[in-house]
Amino acid sequence: MLTFTNIKKREEKERKKTYANDTHAQEMEPPTDQKPREDSQAKNNSIPEEFARLVKSFYPEPKIMREFWRMSTTIAYRNCREKEHELIVETSIESFKQLIRKIKTRKEVRNPIAYYTGILNKKYQEMYFEELYQMKIQMVYLASKKCMKRQLKM
Repeated sequence: MLTFTNIKKREEKERKKTYANDTHAQEMEPPTDQKPREDSQAKNNSIPEEFARLVKSFYPEPKIMREFWRMSTTIAYRNCREKEHELIVETSIESFKQLIRKIKTRKEVRNPIAYYTGILNKKYQEMYFEELYQMKIQMVYLASKKCMKRQLKM
C-alpha cells in the first residue's frame, strides 16, 4: 500500500537517479522548442486569438483547445451561422465563460466539452427564436400599417 510518505520517498529516489549524471539529466529535459510549437498549432488551425487565450488559461493543451474550437464551428454550422465569424467568436467566448463558472460553482462536470456544446446549442437556439420574434413583430407592424392606409382611403 502506498502512502503519501512512500510516494514522496519514491519520487525523491527517482529524482536522484535521474540527476546523478549530467548527461542523463540533459537527456531527460524536454526540448525547449515545445512551447512555441503549441502556440503555432493553435494558430495554424485558425483558432481566434481571443478564444485561444481564454481557453489556454484553463486548458493549456493544444489538443483540447482545438477540440473546443472545433465544437464551436460545428455547432455554428448546424445552426447556419458558419459565415458569421465575429458572432461565432463572441458566442464561443460567452459559452466558455459560462462553462468555467459552472465548473467553479459545481463539484463535477463529467465532460466539459459536451457541456460546452450544450451551452452553445442553447445560445444559438435563443438567437434563432429571437430573430423569429423580431420577424413576427415586423410583419405585424407592416400589416397594421397597410390596414391603416386602407382606413384612410375610405
